[in-house]
Amino acid sequence: MKHYVLLIAGFFLLAGVSMPAQSGAPSLGDLARQNRDKQSKEKKKPALVFNEDDLPASSMNQSDDHDTAAASATPANAAKASEPGSSSAEKSTKKDKDSGEKSDAHVAELKKKMDSYTAERDSWKKVAKDYEDRLANESDDFRRQMYEDALENDHKNVALYQKKIDEAQSELDQAKQQAASSARNGAPQQPSAPSSDQR
Repeated sequence: MKHYVLLIAGFFLLAGVSMPAQSGAPSLGDLARQNRDKQSKEKKKPALVFNEDDLPASSMNQSDDHDTAAASATPANAAKASEPGSSSAEKSTKKDKDSGEKSDAHVAELKKKMDSYTAERDSWKKVAKDYEDRLANESDDFRRQMYEDALENDHKNVALYQKKIDEAQSELDQAKQQAASSARNGAPQQPSAPSSDQR
């Protein structure tokens, strides 16, 4: 019993001696917080704020502004602008041009979408080919099953993207036909939504 009392007393004595040594030094967490606070104070930069004065104006808007200002500045141009029919003809020409640009933008967007779908489909085909090669050389049943499941999913993805490509191609063909017919007729037509058959 005396032996246990001495052992416990020795333990508390050693624990008491080692505690003050640890309490004098800051903990690793405290040092990390201090370092983080110091770095955040040093690196704080003011946020960039942009307004219209900082951004360059587009050349199209500037030329329109200059043309409008010049047209209204001269009396002859002011008289022409007040003539009936001249402004409506200009508006209709501008409207035709804007619609033509919109249809061109729509065609370009559809082409971009088709390119994206084609790249995705080709990527899935490549992955499927890789799994086919692995499946041909694998003898372990578990891995063969895993490769077969992955290959099946890859084939589904290829079919999905092929369907999206076909839909985008038919939509692109319609947009091209509408752009061509509006160019022939001179009156642009709005692109129609794909029919329910194509979806």
